[in-house]
Amino acid sequence: VDVQFAADWWSVGVIMYQLLTGELPFTGRTLGDLGKAITECPLIPPVCVSGEAAAFLKHILHKDPRRRLGFSEAMTVGEQGTMNVKDHPFFQQ
Repeated sequence: VDVQFAADWWSVGVIMYQLLTGELPFTGRTLGDLGKAITECPLIPPVCVSGEAAAFLKHILHKDPRRRLGFSEAMTVGEQGTMNVKDHPFFQQ
């Protein structure tokens, strides 16, 4: 799988998480600990955000790039994935 766009959406998710909560979604004392947290620990939905925001974060920070919000089989263009993100209920409020 070409993860170029999936990695970009992951980055958007991390930024959105930090903007909405003031915290990072994953932390670690060392880079190794951080990498382990990212790859192995489940995302804990923040309780300080709306249900739509929590669902958005859960989907855009999905560990499997194929199941991540923004993923599209037509990854060469990326437009469908972008539309999927824009159509999420979080952005319809």
